[in-house]
Amino acid sequence: MILPKEIAISRTYERLLNHDNRYRAMGSKLKKCLACGLDKPLKDFGIDRHRSDGHNQRCKTCNRELKRNYIKRDPERVKLRQKEWKLNNPIRAWASSCIAHHKERYKVKFDSAWLTELAKTVNRCPLCGTPLYYDRYNGYSKKNTPSLDRITNFDVLTKDNVMIICYNCNRAKSDRTLIEFVEYCKTVVDRYEYLQDKEDITFKL
Repeated sequence: MILPKEIAISRTYERLLNHDNRYRAMGSKLKKCLACGLDKPLKDFGIDRHRSDGHNQRCKTCNRELKRNYIKRDPERVKLRQKEWKLNNPIRAWASSCIAHHKERYKVKFDSAWLTELAKTVNRCPLCGTPLYYDRYNGYSKKNTPSLDRITNFDVLTKDNVMIICYNCNRAKSDRTLIEFVEYCKTVVDRYEYLQDKEDITFKL
């Protein structure tokens, strides 16, 4: 008998395999970079949905070099424009920063655009109900900061394996799965009630 958990793992593996196959297919198609003039695989170009082939005109290497040169020319102006953009686009800024942070430790199988749309639908922590504020410059306390959490402890982040919760819940959950965290919370509640019922112990909050 196949258990629901085994079915979920199988489906996740199948999605990842399909993604890898599409990625390999991109490697067989070539495109000429507008900046360096070299023919490179499509996977070496960033995504641009406004282009007919869905990719940027310049390769990732050239784009990074152009960005570095632009920052060197006027770093103060760049910082000011970045801050203004984050103030005007708090959810997109949070999503971009979150993706970059998680890519340092995990394989992320979705982009900031998808995470942005998800964040627009989550204004409270689903675990504790705390209001979530994506604007980091509004002076709200850290407990109201949204964070991206893995439902299970896979090293690959997929759309089916992440949720947006508050900073405090994410910190308390640590490396537990969602089910393990719920059981842990139940244990804390049971232990608290046990101490309250004991006559020889005064348990104060």
